[in-house]
Amino acid sequence: MAVVYLDPASGVSGDMVLGALIDCGADVAAVNEALGALGVGNLWVETQEVRTGGFRSLRLDVQTDGRRVFRHLPDIEQILAAAPLADRVRERSLAVFRAIAEAEAKVHGVSVDEIHFHEVGAFDSLADIVGTAVALESLAVETLYGGPCAVGTGEIECEHGRLPVPAPATAELLAGWPVRVLNIEGELTTPTGAALLTKLARPGPGVARFRMKKVGCASGHRSYNGFVTLFRAFLGESLAATSSDEMVEVCAAIDDATPEQLGALFEFLPASGAVDVTITPVVMKKNRPGHELRALASPERAEEVARAVFLHSTTFGVRMIPVSRRTLDRRLVPIQTEFGQAQVKEGLLDGAVVTASPEYEDCLTIARARGVSIGRVMRAVMAGYEKAAHR
Repeated sequence: MAVVYLDPASGVSGDMVLGALIDCGADVAAVNEALGALGVGNLWVETQEVRTGGFRSLRLDVQTDGRRVFRHLPDIEQILAAAPLADRVRERSLAVFRAIAEAEAKVHGVSVDEIHFHEVGAFDSLADIVGTAVALESLAVETLYGGPCAVGTGEIECEHGRLPVPAPATAELLAGWPVRVLNIEGELTTPTGAALLTKLARPGPGVARFRMKKVGCASGHRSYNGFVTLFRAFLGESLAATSSDEMVEVCAAIDDATPEQLGALFEFLPASGAVDVTITPVVMKKNRPGHELRALASPERAEEVARAVFLHSTTFGVRMIPVSRRTLDRRLVPIQTEFGQAQVKEGLLDGAVVTASPEYEDCLTIARARGVSIGRVMRAVMAGYEKAAHR
């Protein structure tokens, strides 16, 4: 499984991300073919090798023979929906565009549809975002990590006048991400760069473990009084046969909660970001019967989960325990039965199916609609799956 670690130690912009991936070996012809298929006129990227501060890097330029266009988010969504793009390219591109749209809407205090996205609608942002998604697909990248992101200081001139650095939308996009504030006057990180980093990658220090194969290096178009702005992408392959990530287990021992309060935790904790919740009967101090609560969350959501535990239980304290998790790769397979269609979740190890089970929510929905037991539906789904698997 291909892995990429993005290093924004001196900032990040959209052209730097795409340039670094191309320097890692991404197919620039595939990028330009996809950009040409967007239906917005001739749009392509070119790269040149340059030396910045004595170091070799690629510099990417967006080329177009059309005029600069100012679009709304629905226009972008329509362009991406109509273009002949791979599903994951479209999904990744939409995720980044929507993130920028939501950030802009929040800082301006309006709805997403009310904003003219001069940043998003411009040809360079289309090229950077869609091009990055195509480059990742070209390299068969499944997982992305990212390091702490550098931001500068001072002010920038933009459509809305003079704004502080980082720009409001950039700051919003970086919320929850590790940030380094450098004493450099200038926009080291742009909204597009911040969105690509935070929407496609996960914070990597202490998490990213892979065998490195290539390093791609890109430089931006601005210089800051001798400060070298280099963006690097480290391409490698996963060391584990299973997917690996670092999690936090939020634990609490509770001896004074009602059954209703304990039951409610299974609703509130997943809503706060917990990916798994268990409650186990235990014997506590002074021989009191109680319950051990364990909620699993990603590092960036662990504080929200802990807060939910405090709000919705009677505990006075929680334990935050870093844990490593290994998971099988997963794939959903639709199965048609006499009761309707449901999905079977397959677990894959080294590309081979080692376990499979019917999706509970699908089976429950069918059972309610058809007035039959969920067990009968689940048996029918697995019978259909076994029959399809042995054709």
